[in-house]
Amino acid sequence: MSSEVVEGGEMNTEEMKSEVQPEASARRSAYHHGDLPGTLMDLGVQHIAREGIEKLSLRALAREAGVSPTAPYRHFPTRLCLLAGIATRGFRRLTERMRLALQDSADPNERFVKFGQAYLDFACEEPVSYELMFGGAIEFDRYPMLHEAAEASFGQLLEVLRNTVDASVSDEEIQLLAGSVWAGVHGMAALLISKLRTRRQTANRSSAVAAIERLAAEPERALRLLLGSVLRSRT
Repeated sequence: MSSEVVEGGEMNTEEMKSEVQPEASARRSAYHHGDLPGTLMDLGVQHIAREGIEKLSLRALAREAGVSPTAPYRHFPTRLCLLAGIATRGFRRLTERMRLALQDSADPNERFVKFGQAYLDFACEEPVSYELMFGGAIEFDRYPMLHEAAEASFGQLLEVLRNTVDASVSDEEIQLLAGSVWAGVHGMAALLISKLRTRRQTANRSSAVAAIERLAAEPERALRLLLGSVLRSRT
């Protein structure tokens, strides 16, 4: 991720020092080969998973990466810029995952199921990135590359739906269908992430917990039910 991803941030050069931790020559070498942005995003995701966004610090990530305190600011002038970078990378990864899932199937209904499964798999495997992508921590309009990556991802959903319904369906209805499908799949993803984080096993399970466990056990069936209900609602 280059620094052009993070326009809109400000760098406080008064507070930054130029010393480099001597024990981190291997990490410095990786930085000089252009790997620092990805390293910082990886470390940022790990930090958020452990401690949350509030305690995220670029200077702390610099220490973990073994680079000078100033180095992260060349790529991410602010913490929000780093979060936008993580979200941008997340959308690109999600888009590629969905593209690969779709390429081996021609049947419209099967393509929808594979699309949805790829979405759920991504959410469960990269929950921090997923929640940055769809949460309220980032103002998308401030980061054009983030907005572009999100649009490309949503465009795949529109394409899948256009190939699922007949050609007479208007663009307005496609948008409504897309919103309904996205709400359904996004809700599934949120429940599965919650299950992964709690991992509670109780003797007296509530009906809600039972429903989430059933969803986790049969995501493909749930996606088929969602598609069927959305398509039936048009009749």
